Amino acid sequence: MKILSWHFGHDGSLTYSNNNKLIFHTQLDRFNGYKHNAIISKSLINRLSNLNVDLFIVTYVVNNSWVDRAIDYLKHRKVINSNTKIKIIGRNHHHIFHAFCVKYLSKFKEGGIWVSDGSGAFVKDRYLEAVSGYTFYNNSLKEKYKYYYDSKIPNKVPVQVGMMYSKLVCNFKMKPHFDENKIMAFSEYGKETKNIQTFIDKDNNFKFLDPNYNGNLPIPNVRELYTDDLDEFAKDVAYRVQKDFEYKYYTDVREFVQKNNIKNLCLSGGCSMNILNNTYLKKELNVNIFIDPLCNDQGISLGANVLANIENTNKDLEPVDNVFLGLEVEYNLNIFKGYNIVDYNDSKVAKLLNDGHVIGLFQGRSEQGQRGLGNRSLLAHPNYEGILDKVNKIKKREWYRPFACSVLDDQKEKYFNCNFKSPYMLYVFEGKHKLKNIASITNKSRIQTVDKGMRFYDIINEFFKLSKIPYVLNTSLNIPGDPLIENMADLKYMLDNTDLKYVYLPDINKLITK
Repeated sequence: MKILSWHFGHDGSLTYSNNNKLIFHTQLDRFNGYKHNAIISKSLINRLSNLNVDLFIVTYVVNNSWVDRAIDYLKHRKVINSNTKIKIIGRNHHHIFHAFCVKYLSKFKEGGIWVSDGSGAFVKDRYLEAVSGYTFYNNSLKEKYKYYYDSKIPNKVPVQVGMMYSKLVCNFKMKPHFDENKIMAFSEYGKETKNIQTFIDKDNNFKFLDPNYNGNLPIPNVRELYTDDLDEFAKDVAYRVQKDFEYKYYTDVREFVQKNNIKNLCLSGGCSMNILNNTYLKKELNVNIFIDPLCNDQGISLGANVLANIENTNKDLEPVDNVFLGLEVEYNLNIFKGYNIVDYNDSKVAKLLNDGHVIGLFQGRSEQGQRGLGNRSLLAHPNYEGILDKVNKIKKREWYRPFACSVLDDQKEKYFNCNFKSPYMLYVFEGKHKLKNIASITNKSRIQTVDKGMRFYDIINEFFKLSKIPYVLNTSLNIPGDPLIENMADLKYMLDNTDLKYVYLPDINKLITK
């Protein structure tokens, strides 16, 4: 059975399965070019033409009449046909789809699922589905906890953790639901101070309750907050909210785990992007934890597809081992007129890295989620003097946001306080020595562990032989404000419009240079 599922909402995605095998899952902004956008681009439709699927599912958070016009066009292009069953699913299943996505990727057979969103989807008139707790055994899912936020009477209900962070983001004049990661990074520069008390009351609820994100915090003489390196007050506010976030999230999840005797715990929803909180939970909860690498709404279409396979075929989707789930790559090198394209190998690339050059890495199907994990990555020597200036000429990252690193899995414990695999960069780990260029002010790094058998492992290992360092600085291959690079046209645009000079294509052993 051919099943195509489309999440039409922010961070839209498209998932296709055939005979219970996942063929691809892709974020739609990778093709339409507009970050977080859900429109299916014409170039992607061209690749789907004549698919003639049996079941087409559309999920949404906010209803939009444009969906009907999109369906008509997909019929015109024979992605779907007159025999295709079309199922449009609204907001009531939003957290259920999060749950089936993370359950599928975790490979746990039984356990619990905790879904916590920024504010949640409106599920019944004025109520937002903010937090959900489920238990599962194989494919049977049971709801055990639900928190609805009443948007009409904000002063009579507590604010949950995701909304708290969104409010703080607004106080910094940033975008709620999109810039929380920036404030999380900024919070590392703050400290405990008696002038800023906890925002959690004696009943374990938050004191500020406005759902409209007007930016008011319950602090005397509140003012607009800035990410200035001299603004100690702003740092301390961010620090306090981050610590309150961790405490509230932990106490709620701990109660859920204890009440339901959970040994395997899956975490999803936008709040699971908070890697400081993830790290705290891993340390404090005595359970097996799997965090959804597609925890924001990029995983909704996958969850819908997983559930559709179960309901329509009585079978699971075949499991996958990673999130390199994008479409197959088409290497059209003819578009790189004016560039040099030469034969290359991993050891030569390692030499470039060791000499202080920044290298784009493009190979295979693109990784899904927020991180560049070795198929669409920008690499650099983690200790090279002045390397941050070179990387930031391309990435233009804020001063308080550290870069991540990718480390050989069999070397991780020698250099980091890390005793488990971290393939998706969803935790931070303290360095066993002073880290340079890849750590926050607290000497912690968001690391990806890379297993043997991956081509990315071979590249890092060649660098290890030269530098005696088994890890590289790794950030996503994209222009600031744009989605991750998907194809050759995107890559050429990045080369044309940034200071990037080298891109390595391991699949065909080529190096593109300016």
